[in-house]
Amino acid sequence: NPTNFELTGDETDEVMGQYRKMYHKILFTKEKKGEL
Repeated sequence: NPTNFELTGDETDEVMGQYRKMYHKILFTKEKKGEL
C-alpha cells in the first residue's frame, strides 16, 4: 500500500522539472533586479 509520498519515476521527474523551472525563474528575476 503506497503512501502519498511515494511517487513513480515519471511523477518525480515532472515535479523536479516544475521545481527547476520555478527556481530558474526566481534566480532570473533576482538577477534582473540586481539582487545577485
